[in-house]
Amino acid sequence: MVDKQKILNLGKGFVKSLFADDYECLNCGAERTDDKHFYLCKKCYNNIEFILNSCEKCGDRVGSFDHICESCKENYHFFNKAICVAKYEGVARNLVRKLKYDNCKYLAKALGLLMSEKLKKSEFFGQIDYVIAVPLFEKRINERGFNQSQLIAETIAKECSFKVLNNALKRVKNTPTQTSLSSEQRRKNVKNAFEVVEKTALKEANVLLVDDIITTGATLDEISRLLKRYNVKNIFAITFCHA
Repeated sequence: MVDKQKILNLGKGFVKSLFADDYECLNCGAERTDDKHFYLCKKCYNNIEFILNSCEKCGDRVGSFDHICESCKENYHFFNKAICVAKYEGVARNLVRKLKYDNCKYLAKALGLLMSEKLKKSEFFGQIDYVIAVPLFEKRINERGFNQSQLIAETIAKECSFKVLNNALKRVKNTPTQTSLSSEQRRKNVKNAFEVVEKTALKEANVLLVDDIITTGATLDEISRLLKRYNVKNIFAITFCHA
Protein backbone atom coordinates (compact mmCIF):
# COMPACT_ATOMS: atom_id res chain seq x y z
CA MET A 1 0.00 0.00 0.00
CA VAL A 2 1.33 3.44 -0.92
CA ASP A 3 2.01 5.71 2.04
CA LYS A 4 0.61 9.00 0.76
CA GLN A 5 1.99 10.95 3.72
CA LYS A 6 5.55 9.78 2.99
CA ILE A 7 5.19 10.82 -0.63
CA LEU A 8 3.91 14.22 0.43
CA ASN A 9 6.79 14.63 2.87
CA LEU A 10 9.31 13.64 0.22
CA GLY A 11 7.79 16.09 -2.20
CA LYS A 12 7.79 18.86 0.35
CA GLY A 13 11.40 18.15 1.27
CA PHE A 14 12.46 18.37 -2.37
CA VAL A 15 10.71 21.69 -2.89
CA LYS A 16 12.10 22.99 0.39
CA SER A 17 15.63 22.15 -0.73
CA LEU A 18 15.08 24.27 -3.85
CA PHE A 19 13.32 27.19 -2.16
CA ALA A 20 14.54 27.11 1.44
CA ASP A 21 13.69 30.73 2.11
CA ASP A 22 10.06 30.05 1.19
CA TYR A 23 9.69 27.48 3.95
CA GLU A 24 12.22 28.34 6.64
CA CYS A 25 12.57 31.32 8.95
CA LEU A 26 15.37 33.47 7.57
CA ASN A 27 16.62 34.15 11.08
CA CYS A 28 16.55 30.85 12.97
CA GLY A 29 15.88 28.31 10.23
CA ALA A 30 12.74 26.90 11.86
CA GLU A 31 9.90 25.86 9.59
CA ARG A 32 7.41 28.64 9.00
CA THR A 33 3.73 27.85 9.30
CA ASP A 34 2.43 30.92 7.46
CA ASP A 35 3.47 33.83 5.24
CA LYS A 36 2.38 36.62 7.56
CA HIS A 37 5.75 37.52 9.06
CA PHE A 38 8.00 38.57 6.16
CA TYR A 39 9.87 35.25 5.74
CA LEU A 40 10.34 34.94 9.51
CA CYS A 41 8.73 32.52 11.93
CA LYS A 42 6.20 33.97 14.34
CA LYS A 43 8.59 33.70 17.29
CA CYS A 44 11.42 35.59 15.60
CA TYR A 45 9.06 38.22 14.22
CA ASN A 46 7.57 38.82 17.66
CA ASN A 47 11.07 39.15 19.13
CA ILE A 48 11.96 42.09 16.89
CA GLU A 49 12.17 45.27 18.95
CA PHE A 50 9.88 47.30 16.70
CA ILE A 51 9.96 51.07 17.18
CA LEU A 52 6.38 52.18 17.78
CA ASN A 53 6.76 55.57 19.47
CA SER A 54 9.48 57.37 17.54
CA CYS A 55 11.37 60.65 17.48
CA GLU A 56 9.82 62.91 14.86
CA LYS A 57 13.27 63.72 13.48
CA CYS A 58 15.62 60.71 13.62
CA GLY A 59 13.16 57.86 14.13
CA ASP A 60 14.68 56.55 17.37
CA ARG A 61 12.46 55.14 20.10
CA VAL A 62 11.05 57.70 22.55
CA GLY A 63 8.63 57.60 25.46
CA SER A 64 4.88 57.55 24.95
CA PHE A 65 4.54 61.29 25.58
CA ASP A 66 7.74 62.44 23.87
CA HIS A 67 8.07 63.74 20.32
CA ILE A 68 11.80 64.46 20.01
CA CYS A 69 14.64 62.38 21.43
CA GLU A 70 17.31 63.97 23.62
CA SER A 71 19.92 63.71 20.88
CA CYS A 72 17.79 65.60 18.35
CA LYS A 73 17.07 68.32 20.89
CA GLU A 74 20.80 69.03 20.91
CA ASN A 75 21.82 68.24 17.33
CA TYR A 76 20.63 69.67 14.02
CA HIS A 77 19.84 67.30 11.13
CA PHE A 78 19.91 68.29 7.45
CA PHE A 79 17.29 65.72 6.47
CA ASN A 80 13.59 66.43 7.05
CA LYS A 81 12.71 63.21 8.80
CA ALA A 82 13.94 59.64 9.25
CA ILE A 83 11.91 56.56 10.18
CA CYS A 84 13.22 53.21 11.41
CA VAL A 85 11.65 49.80 11.76
CA ALA A 86 13.42 48.40 14.83
CA LYS A 87 16.14 48.84 17.41
CA TYR A 88 19.51 47.29 16.55
CA GLU A 89 19.07 44.42 18.98
CA GLY A 90 18.39 40.68 18.98
CA VAL A 91 16.68 39.39 15.83
CA ALA A 92 16.93 42.70 13.93
CA ARG A 93 20.66 42.97 14.64
CA ASN A 94 21.20 39.37 13.57
CA LEU A 95 19.36 39.91 10.28
CA VAL A 96 21.46 42.96 9.41
CA ARG A 97 24.73 41.25 10.30
CA LYS A 98 23.85 38.14 8.29
CA LEU A 99 23.01 40.30 5.29
CA LYS A 100 26.20 42.35 5.48
CA TYR A 101 28.80 39.89 6.69
CA ASP A 102 27.52 36.39 5.85
CA ASN A 103 26.68 37.09 2.20
CA CYS A 104 22.97 36.46 2.81
CA LYS A 105 21.78 38.76 0.02
CA TYR A 106 18.29 37.23 0.10
CA LEU A 107 17.68 38.93 3.46
CA ALA A 108 17.52 42.29 1.67
CA LYS A 109 14.05 41.37 0.43
CA ALA A 110 12.72 40.63 3.92
CA LEU A 111 14.20 43.84 5.32
CA GLY A 112 12.93 45.82 2.36
CA LEU A 113 9.40 44.47 2.79
CA LEU A 114 9.37 45.31 6.49
CA MET A 115 10.63 48.80 5.70
CA SER A 116 8.00 49.21 2.98
CA GLU A 117 5.25 48.46 5.47
CA LYS A 118 6.60 51.17 7.77
CA LEU A 119 7.03 53.59 4.89
CA LYS A 120 3.46 53.18 3.64
CA LYS A 121 2.20 54.43 7.01
CA SER A 122 4.39 57.54 7.02
CA GLU A 123 3.00 61.00 6.39
CA PHE A 124 5.52 61.63 3.57
CA PHE A 125 4.85 58.42 1.61
CA GLY A 126 2.91 60.22 -1.13
CA GLN A 127 5.60 62.88 -1.59
CA ILE A 128 8.52 60.71 -2.67
CA ASP A 129 9.90 61.19 -6.19
CA TYR A 130 13.06 59.10 -6.03
CA VAL A 131 14.69 56.45 -3.86
CA ILE A 132 18.45 56.68 -3.33
CA ALA A 133 20.55 54.09 -1.52
CA VAL A 134 23.45 55.26 0.63
CA PRO A 135 26.46 54.30 -1.51
CA LEU A 136 29.45 52.20 -0.51
CA PHE A 137 33.01 52.91 -1.60
CA GLU A 138 33.93 50.87 -4.69
CA LYS A 139 36.57 48.85 -2.82
CA ARG A 140 34.02 47.87 -0.16
CA ILE A 141 31.53 46.76 -2.82
CA ASN A 142 34.21 44.62 -4.46
CA GLU A 143 35.07 43.01 -1.13
CA ARG A 144 31.46 42.34 -0.11
CA GLY A 145 30.10 41.75 -3.59
CA PHE A 146 27.12 44.05 -3.16
CA ASN A 147 25.77 47.15 -1.47
CA GLN A 148 23.16 45.98 1.04
CA SER A 149 21.43 49.38 1.04
CA GLN A 150 21.06 49.23 -2.74
CA LEU A 151 19.43 45.79 -2.55
CA ILE A 152 17.03 47.02 0.14
CA ALA A 153 16.26 50.18 -1.86
CA GLU A 154 15.37 48.11 -4.93
CA THR A 155 12.90 46.03 -2.90
CA ILE A 156 11.30 49.16 -1.43
CA ALA A 157 11.03 50.80 -4.86
CA LYS A 158 9.39 47.70 -6.34
CA GLU A 159 6.99 47.27 -3.43
CA CYS A 160 6.01 50.96 -3.34
CA SER A 161 6.20 51.74 -7.08
CA PHE A 162 9.01 54.29 -6.73
CA LYS A 163 11.89 55.01 -9.06
CA VAL A 164 15.43 54.25 -7.91
CA LEU A 165 18.22 56.63 -8.89
CA ASN A 166 21.07 54.12 -8.96
CA ASN A 167 23.88 56.51 -9.80
CA ALA A 168 22.72 59.69 -8.11
CA LEU A 169 25.43 59.54 -5.46
CA LYS A 170 28.99 58.28 -5.34
CA ARG A 171 31.14 57.56 -2.31
CA VAL A 172 34.51 59.12 -3.08
CA LYS A 173 36.18 58.55 0.27
CA ASN A 174 36.92 55.13 1.78
CA THR A 175 35.91 55.96 5.33
CA PRO A 176 36.86 53.58 8.17
CA THR A 177 34.06 51.85 10.07
CA GLN A 178 32.22 54.15 12.47
CA THR A 179 31.30 51.49 15.04
CA SER A 180 33.56 52.75 17.83
CA LEU A 181 33.49 56.46 16.98
CA SER A 182 31.82 59.25 18.94
CA SER A 183 29.15 61.43 17.38
CA GLU A 184 31.64 64.19 16.54
CA GLN A 185 34.17 61.68 15.18
CA ARG A 186 31.49 60.19 12.94
CA ARG A 187 30.69 63.58 11.43
CA LYS A 188 34.35 64.24 10.72
CA ASN A 189 34.77 60.74 9.33
CA VAL A 190 32.11 61.17 6.62
CA LYS A 191 32.79 64.83 5.79
CA ASN A 192 33.26 65.21 2.03
CA ALA A 193 32.88 61.44 1.57
CA PHE A 194 30.16 61.73 -1.08
CA GLU A 195 29.64 63.30 -4.48
CA VAL A 196 26.41 64.09 -6.33
CA VAL A 197 26.44 62.64 -9.85
CA GLU A 198 22.83 63.01 -11.04
CA LYS A 199 22.27 66.73 -10.52
CA THR A 200 19.51 67.54 -13.02
CA ALA A 201 16.94 64.99 -11.86
CA LEU A 202 17.39 65.95 -8.22
CA LYS A 203 16.47 69.60 -8.63
CA GLU A 204 13.27 70.35 -6.66
CA ALA A 205 12.79 66.61 -6.04
CA ASN A 206 11.64 64.84 -2.87
CA VAL A 207 14.05 61.99 -2.19
CA LEU A 208 14.09 59.01 0.13
CA LEU A 209 17.51 57.91 1.37
CA VAL A 210 17.79 54.22 2.25
CA ASP A 211 20.31 52.64 4.60
CA ASP A 212 20.44 49.61 6.87
CA ILE A 213 21.28 51.38 10.15
CA ILE A 214 21.25 54.86 11.62
CA THR A 215 23.16 55.65 14.80
CA THR A 216 23.88 59.36 15.14
CA GLY A 217 22.65 60.27 11.66
CA ALA A 218 26.08 61.52 10.56
CA THR A 219 26.05 59.71 7.21
CA LEU A 220 22.52 60.76 6.33
CA ASP A 221 23.32 64.31 7.42
CA GLU A 222 26.41 64.55 5.23
CA ILE A 223 24.50 63.28 2.21
CA SER A 224 21.55 65.58 2.95
CA ARG A 225 23.83 68.59 3.37
CA LEU A 226 25.30 67.85 -0.04
CA LEU A 227 21.93 67.27 -1.72
CA LYS A 228 20.64 70.61 -0.49
CA ARG A 229 23.38 72.33 -2.46
CA TYR A 230 21.66 71.04 -5.58
CA ASN A 231 18.22 72.31 -4.61
CA VAL A 232 16.69 69.00 -3.52
CA LYS A 233 13.33 70.00 -2.10
CA ASN A 234 12.81 67.50 0.72
CA ILE A 235 15.00 64.72 2.07
CA PHE A 236 13.44 61.81 3.94
CA ALA A 237 15.19 58.69 5.11
CA ILE A 238 14.38 55.15 6.16
CA THR A 239 16.57 52.55 7.82
CA PHE A 240 15.84 49.08 9.11
CA CYS A 241 17.51 49.66 12.46
CA HIS A 242 18.31 52.45 14.88
CA ALA A 243 21.38 51.68 16.97
